[in-house]
Amino acid sequence: MNIKVVFLLLLYTVLSHSKTCIDIFSKLGLDVNKLNTDTSYQCYENTNNEAISLELLDVDLSNGNVDVIFETPSLEILKLSSSNVLIPNKFNELPNLVEIFISNINYEQFPDSVFKLEKLKELSFNNCGFTSIPDKFNNILNLTTLRLSGNKFEFLPRSIYELKNLTTIEINRNPNFKGLALNPVITTVNNEEHKLESNEFKNNENSNTNLENNENFRNAEDQQPLDNNTKMTFTANSNYKKIDELSYSLKKAINEYNVISFDIFDTLLVRSYVRPVDLFIHMEQIYNVTGFTEARMMAERRVRKTVQGTKEDIKFDEIYEEIDERYKWLKEKELLLEYQSSNARLFIKDIYEYACQQNKKIIIISDIYLSKQFIVKLLEKNGYTNYDSIYISSEYYKTKGTGSLYNVAMEDLNLSVKDILHVGDNLFSDVNRPRKLGINAFYVPKVIEFLFQTDSRIEYFYKKYKDDIGASIMLGLLAYHSEGTYNNYWYEFGYKYAGPLILGYMQWLEQQLKKEDISKALFVARDGYTLEKVFKLIHPSEEIETHYIYLPRKIANECLSENPEIAEKSKKEYMYYLEQFDLQSKRLAVIDSVTYWFSSQRTLVHLFPEKEIKGYYWLYGNNLFNNLMCESFQNDHRHRIGEIIELIMTAPTSPVETIANGKPIFKEMNETENVRVKLYPDLSSGAINFAKDYLSAFKNLNNSNLSCDMLIEWIKIFLQRPTEIDK
Repeated sequence: MNIKVVFLLLLYTVLSHSKTCIDIFSKLGLDVNKLNTDTSYQCYENTNNEAISLELLDVDLSNGNVDVIFETPSLEILKLSSSNVLIPNKFNELPNLVEIFISNINYEQFPDSVFKLEKLKELSFNNCGFTSIPDKFNNILNLTTLRLSGNKFEFLPRSIYELKNLTTIEINRNPNFKGLALNPVITTVNNEEHKLESNEFKNNENSNTNLENNENFRNAEDQQPLDNNTKMTFTANSNYKKIDELSYSLKKAINEYNVISFDIFDTLLVRSYVRPVDLFIHMEQIYNVTGFTEARMMAERRVRKTVQGTKEDIKFDEIYEEIDERYKWLKEKELLLEYQSSNARLFIKDIYEYACQQNKKIIIISDIYLSKQFIVKLLEKNGYTNYDSIYISSEYYKTKGTGSLYNVAMEDLNLSVKDILHVGDNLFSDVNRPRKLGINAFYVPKVIEFLFQTDSRIEYFYKKYKDDIGASIMLGLLAYHSEGTYNNYWYEFGYKYAGPLILGYMQWLEQQLKKEDISKALFVARDGYTLEKVFKLIHPSEEIETHYIYLPRKIANECLSENPEIAEKSKKEYMYYLEQFDLQSKRLAVIDSVTYWFSSQRTLVHLFPEKEIKGYYWLYGNNLFNNLMCESFQNDHRHRIGEIIELIMTAPTSPVETIANGKPIFKEMNETENVRVKLYPDLSSGAINFAKDYLSAFKNLNNSNLSCDMLIEWIKIFLQRPTEIDK
């Protein structure tokens, strides 16, 4: 065989193993049009058009050939979750893998082929059902991060001790875990804070190792640490401690560099959505434009395909030049929604201000199609003004993903790679790529990833409702809030649960009142207390006038009494109380939480027979009173959530006994009522602030999208799967 033939065979072998992202998607039986337009379908290529990063989350792979993944040796990052097919034990065929993230894929045994990956730095196998872990970690000595949460093994093997670069181990939600094969990695234990103190770690990398809920570790003493670089901590199922630890590590890293570079979206700023594509879905709903989401994504994809090989990125204007004529009018609407729904990421804002205080040179580098002019306004709106330079991919047609945008910044500012610390959320473009250029990088997980790590119930809920725009906005706001200052349990409960339920109910109520042309709404105590406050946030104009009224059961029973003397006396007393409210309108609405006997509505109908009085409830029992007009937000009576609804929708006062001389007379409170009255101001405040945050993100937009079914499932994660803190 001559040299030419050998060369051609070698060339064929190399080319046959070089896969583009489109090659991979096609052989996996996936829709190529979803490539990089949906966060579940992510794939990036190097300058040779070889796939180097593949991310498939909750994607059906049953119609394709998963072997194509292992025919792509150029891959450096592989992230798969909830696949409905078994992923083969062939990781050794991907020798360039630096990071592996596998979750919710069952394996009969740990895939030992990963131990042949000499370049591997991050390894995650979460919720894979492992009952044991092989003792072969001494084959992957470059490993810095190991995540094995949600499995069933009892011990970590002793070869862990040989990983001198290891800075992070996470073993959450593993009820069988007892410890390491040798002594646990602990120096001292602080039981009160559930925190394991440790030595400092080198290179200023974040080293956040969580071993939650493992009693074996709680009382350990006098143990030898794994090495001086590994920090292990307990967290009380909260974002706040994790943020504190990450913030400490990042500030310490900032001290070591002259220039700090920040990414924008999901780093400096967060959108009020779980996924970027949800903004398009939301626009489609707000403006009632069927097909916009797909048209918008396809237009962007066509533009990117057109410039491939000549430009690395595109401009926003180019997308709307390409989009179907029917949707061109939405161009400014998209920018408006982008502007309104973006907020400063709270913990990174603190980091940014710290860097400013340390007199660091601050630059901003981002891969985004939006214009530099728009980005500057967006940053200014959120308090980011003291930066030195900004580099946007659409401005230079160069990207962080290829590394060329970093080079532009360094050349422009005459910087050495050793001068810069880059901070960002994308493992490929914000971490791996700059590190390959010699730039130090600090990885900050997306805010939604932090939220999912903190509470696995939320991730489970999202998988069920990931196509629900209301759920996306709700979780986006909860994630944003979770990095702020912790108040107390009941405030957080109010923000997390009461806020969404009350806001969804009041959005529905506003629609009903507008449809029925009702301009006077009576919110009945005590359940109407926070309801009225949130309704007035939604509808601040005077078109619908609201009143918070007391109508105790004693008064209702007496007004409806068959004894004419009792009925007349009570009616006179209560009508005197109602004189303070302007009830001249012919049509009135009565609002309450849950009712079975309609006592408030029946009483008002009895007192004002000439008026049309309609009741609006979260839920009501069978309407035995056929003459009553009423509507309910919840129509499915199978969900038994009445008690929690009444807890969420109450007031910081004791129950009212009766009405006398135009004023409510309150009952003496028992111990239970005392507790409720003390906690409710915080709960109500949390709920109201959720509504404020939600409405602030979408000012003046038709934005009623928190469906009752979704909200019921949301509160059920609290009712059916409470944490130890909830209990």
